[in-house]
Order: sequence, then structure tokens, then C-alpha cells
Amino acid sequence: MPTERFNRLPDKKKEAIRIAAAKEFARVLPEEVSINRIIRDAEISRGSFYTYFEDKGDLLRWLVEDVVDRNMQFYIQRLKENGGDIWDVFDRILDNSLHQIVSEGFLDIFRNLIKSTQFSECLQKKTEQEKEFNAANQQSFDQMYQHLDHENCPVSKEEFYDLMDLQIMLQMMALKSLLQDGQPKETVEKRYKARVRILRYGVGNGKQAERD
Repeated sequence: MPTERFNRLPDKKKEAIRIAAAKEFARVLPEEVSINRIIRDAEISRGSFYTYFEDKGDLLRWLVEDVVDRNMQFYIQRLKENGGDIWDVFDRILDNSLHQIVSEGFLDIFRNLIKSTQFSECLQKKTEQEKEFNAANQQSFDQMYQHLDHENCPVSKEEFYDLMDLQIMLQMMALKSLLQDGQPKETVEKRYKARVRILRYGVGNGKQAERD
């Protein structure tokens, strides 16, 4: 993960690094990524790069986790706007994720990751990194739970965590179907929303779903 020195950078400089890195990881397979191209486009020195990240694998992990973090912020912001309707958020989150992926070049990044034969370990987190990532997710879940409409979704905090884990799994399955399996977007979205309805109503409760 990025060093504290990176975290202290101005947002404008972080964004320049993110854009340069996304451009390069979208251009070629991860093992062929050129750090020289990234530092040139981001206008930083090679020495500075290694005070921010351990290597390009570390940079790639940050890129992906940054997308996840901003995706989590969408959940929270949408809950604030819609009065805590988590099901509305679930219906919209896949489109938001796809927009992020396409607009920021992650469509090609993920395709390159799928093709990669040497970089399968680049997204494997170290123990401490995994703890930090899980802690950040839990913090986001806590914020979501605070803004949840508990009459519309009467669940305990523990049940809500489980609900979020299941929804994220459905979202990842949908993205895999689209990006790796090449299924049409309309088919993927329809299947995703059908699975979300099962989360909400259970199996065999289609009539209740239609009434709502």
C-alpha cells in the first residue's frame, strides 16, 4: 500500500499519479508495465516513485483499492440522498461501477489482468494490508448502517454486514460475467437485479417483488 509520504501528497498530485498509472496498466499486461512511462506522465522522479510505492504491484493494488473505496463512497452518498433505501442503492451500484470502470480505463486494466500469466499474485494482499483493507470496509459499512432506513430494512448490524458481503459478491459475479465471460450488458444487469430481488424477498416471492 502507499506510504505515508504518498498519503500526504496534494490531491492534484495523487490524481496525476492515478491517471498515469491507469493509462499504463490499461496499455499493456501488468508484467510489461513501464514505471518510466508512469513517472514521466505523472511528472515525478523515479526516486519519488519508490518513496510512494514498493513496486508496480503495490501501485496496482492501490489503483484497484482506490476504485473500491470510491465505490463505497457511492453507497454512503446515495443512502444520504434517498433516505436510507439500501435496495435503491443496490439497483444503482452496478451501473456506477461500470461507469467507473469504463470512464477511468479500468475495462482494459481488468482485461489485461485476466490475460496476465505472471502477475496473478500482484493483487494478493499482505496480512497487514488485508487488515487495513477490511478495517476500511467495516468503517464504510458502519457509515452505511447509520444512514439505513431501518423500517425498510429491519436488520441488525451483523446482518447488515452479511447483506453487504452478499451484495458485493453478486456485483463481482456480474462484473466477471461482463468483463471476462463477455456476456451482454443487458443480460448481466437483468441477472444481477434478479439476484438482488432474491436477497430482498427470498426465493419464490416474485409477486411481492412486483407489488413493491
